[in-house]
Amino acid sequence: MALKSRVFHDLLHFASTPRLRSAVAFAAISFAICHLAVLETAPAGMRFAASADDWAKLFNRAVKDGARPLLILWPFVPVALVYDVADTDGAPLPEDVLSPFRASGPITQERLNRFAKRRRPPRKARLPYSN
Repeated sequence: MALKSRVFHDLLHFASTPRLRSAVAFAAISFAICHLAVLETAPAGMRFAASADDWAKLFNRAVKDGARPLLILWPFVPVALVYDVADTDGAPLPEDVLSPFRASGPITQERLNRFAKRRRPPRKARLPYSN
């Protein structure tokens, strides 16, 4: 089999295996970790970052003139620019954007038991190159 045909055959085989799902999950985790590292070096007080396009389309907000973007890695392009909410003007943000982990209501033993019952043990991560 010619080299090109063999590579194509192997690629098609890989695309139909659990290893591909594992590789994609690993890449997604890697991007998320890189974003966290970038945001950790961001100015103090940064609360929520989005691209100028997302600010406009999703939140009806505009990036202020002179705002300094942060660079993050983005799939299929080298980097993307994101801006903190403090660098935007416009409509008020939904409450769940500013407080994504807000909880309300009493914590009863029954609720704790339901939570504990639903909790699954963490899955062991499989790297794309592991067997």
